[in-house]
Amino acid sequence: MKFYLPLVLILICAVPALADNYLVITPQSQQHKAEATPEKAPTQRPVNVPKTSDLVRPLYFFSDYGLTTGARLLANGKYAAAISDFENVLERNPRNIDALAGIGAAYLGLNQTKPAGDHIRKALARDNKHIGANYLYGRYYLQTGEIEQAIDQMLILDMLCGQKYKCPEAASLEAEINAHKK
Repeated sequence: MKFYLPLVLILICAVPALADNYLVITPQSQQHKAEATPEKAPTQRPVNVPKTSDLVRPLYFFSDYGLTTGARLLANGKYAAAISDFENVLERNPRNIDALAGIGAAYLGLNQTKPAGDHIRKALARDNKHIGANYLYGRYYLQTGEIEQAIDQMLILDMLCGQKYKCPEAASLEAEINAHKK
């Protein structure tokens, strides 16, 4: 019994939606029942303990649900197909920041700066430290001709990644800014 109770409590704490559906008998409640019926101590296990298979999270926690395919399509220049894949990811997991940033990148590839900026801003609103979205926002500024804001995004990337060892996104944005200045 000592092994099952902490395991069930951990599982229920890890998946809060299950907490309302399962009754867990705590040591205090067992002690109270034991005092009420001293002739027979309960050896009862938690009622309705979920099976491990019931606790499996939806697949989007374990799989990218199309992010890899979308990224591959972006790399091959198939921007419309990439947008479709990333939108499918958002249908399954509306809070996926990488999918929002991917849609922004695809729109940048199509030279459609307004929807690109909208999606990149949505991604940054959810996580303003997302390196990929900050890089894309710098590219967005370059594409719209706002070099000063692109430099600001490069500085933000430097703060996020560190200036001594630049992340590839910061180095790439810096190279694009320098090429744009020439």
